[in-house]
Formats: sequence, structure tokens, C-alpha cells
Amino acid sequence: MPLPRVVTPTYELSLPSTGKKYKYRPFLVKEEKVLMMAMETNNEASMISALMDIIDNCVSGDIKVKELPTFDLEYIFLQLRARSISNIITVNLTRPEQLKNCCEKATDEDTCEISIDVDEIQIVQEDKLESKILLTDQIGVELKYPSTGMVQKLTGVGEMDTDTVFKLISKCIEQIWDKNEVYNAVDYSQKELDSFLESLTSEQFGKIRTFFEAIPKLQHEITWTCQHCSETTKMMLEGLQSFFG
Repeated sequence: MPLPRVVTPTYELSLPSTGKKYKYRPFLVKEEKVLMMAMETNNEASMISALMDIIDNCVSGDIKVKELPTFDLEYIFLQLRARSISNIITVNLTRPEQLKNCCEKATDEDTCEISIDVDEIQIVQEDKLESKILLTDQIGVELKYPSTGMVQKLTGVGEMDTDTVFKLISKCIEQIWDKNEVYNAVDYSQKELDSFLESLTSEQFGKIRTFFEAIPKLQHEITWTCQHCSETTKMMLEGLQSFFG
């Protein structure tokens, strides 16, 4: 006689980037084990790979995990975590610089335990920018957000140094246009796209860089309290790793 099967509930979420709705289930113990093993490696590429696999298993529909912007991936994982384990995340944060000398007993080793409700964490975009950027009065580019697949591939080769960031920006070009024609990036080699970026002035490239600086991100404000004198300060947590410190 087979053992009974526990029925898992289903929930619904909306992607921050598009608003499209997807059904999902909590992740299971076997999937949580994979995630914990990846986190123990402290390797970003391994962690991204584990997150992608879990989301692919738990989210129904035509979702293409590798093509998701990184902030979508992080948002989905937090929703999964909230419905699978708890909507409350507890983090221990070390003493911030602004409270370094708040009292005589303060030390750099002091921590503050803070509980965060996942449902209060927001995807924040400070400046809404158009994906179509005019570089001159006749030439422009259309950009897209970096996908999870792009970031996974690039983080697998080392830190995000200047050259890696440049490659990432190059891969995010959708189209280039002038007064005569539209040039789809998929029709051109990586070398040709890199050459186009390298031909820009610092001011023109700065317009492109501004788009990436304004990419939406997970963000949540918390209050750090000194255990000795109770003085407080506000701190802003950004990015998924900040919520599991």
C-alpha cells in the first residue's frame, strides 16, 4: 500500500516587471535542501542556479526563468519562501557606521536581531526611465533589463569587474536605430555590439549607464537599535542577499 501524499496549496503572484500573473506552490523539503546546500557554498552562481531550478519547479505556466530580470527572480523567491517556511525573516545585522560610537559599551561585534515581514518588502524603482535612449539627434538604442541567465553566466567567470559589466550592458541592447534603419542586436555579433559601445563618448555611454543604475531592486527600511544605550538609526536593505545576512 503506497504512503499518503500531502496536497500542497497553490497561490498567485504578479511579476513586478510585467504584472503578469502566475500560479505557484510552496517549495518542498527536497528543494529546500538543494537551496541550503547552494547557500553553504557561498558561491553566487550556484545560488542563482538553485533559485532558478526551484522557481522552475514551483511556478506553473509559460514562465521562462532564465529570461526573467534578476529583480523578478528575487521577488518570486521571497514569495515562495514566505509560503513555504514563514513570511517572517530574521536577520542579525552588525553595528552600522553611523552608530559606531553611540556609547562607551558599543563594539564592532555588536549585532541587532531584526524581524522582517516578507510581504512588506517592496520592489523599488527610484527613477522610471525609458528603455529607448536617444544618443544623438539621429541615433538611439533600445535596452532591456539584464536577465537572470545573463547574470548567471557572467558571475560564473568571476567578480563583476568593469569588463564584465561592460559585457552585460552590451548583451542588453535590443535595437540600435538611426534616421534610415532599425538594427536588431540579434543580427550582429558580440564584437560588433562591443565596438558600437566603445565608439560612444563618455556622455553618451553615461545615458546608457543611467538606465542600469535605475533598475528596480528589492528594498526595505529597517531600524537598528543599540543593545546598550537603545539609540537607533535607519538602514536600507537592498537585494536578496541582504535579507539572509
